[in-house]
Amino acid sequence: MEGVMTKMPITFAEEKAQRRLEVKARSTLMMGILNEHRLKFNSIKDAKKLLEAVEKRFGRNATTKKTQRILLKQQYEKFTAPSSEMLDQTFDRLQKLVSQLELLEEKLSQEAVNQKLLRSFSPEWNTHVVDLEQIHPVDMEEMDLRWQMAMLTMRAERFLKKPERKLTVNGNETIV
Repeated sequence: MEGVMTKMPITFAEEKAQRRLEVKARSTLMMGILNEHRLKFNSIKDAKKLLEAVEKRFGRNATTKKTQRILLKQQYEKFTAPSSEMLDQTFDRLQKLVSQLELLEEKLSQEAVNQKLLRSFSPEWNTHVVDLEQIHPVDMEEMDLRWQMAMLTMRAERFLKKPERKLTVNGNETIV
């Protein structure tokens, strides 16, 4: 039309990016809702409000959380690593299970998780697992002391080898 001017509001790149993220979040949430429930949530345009409404409608109560916690505990107790699975895949599965238990406020010590991982491996790994469990704490302390001495020796040698360092013993002899 001639003579009609429409003023468009100035939008910045950040605003456009924020709006794009908002639309993406809302559409992602809507994809997770079954068709028969979509009409109830379609009128909500804000992603945060949509998430709150979905959680309120489909949120778990104390009984279902308890049931899920029991099921996850059973999965944790029966956790095994199939021989066809790679080591990192087994670790990832166990970490996912532990994370789900922690979300349901079930606390597991790191030592218990580590031992569960080691015990879940197939029988050919048993020699390695047994070896790790049989290391005595005194031996570990001795190995730690030896390692610390080796590190100190390396540092001292590196210090003495620097050309700008001229050290004397009893004030008369230069150490090279």
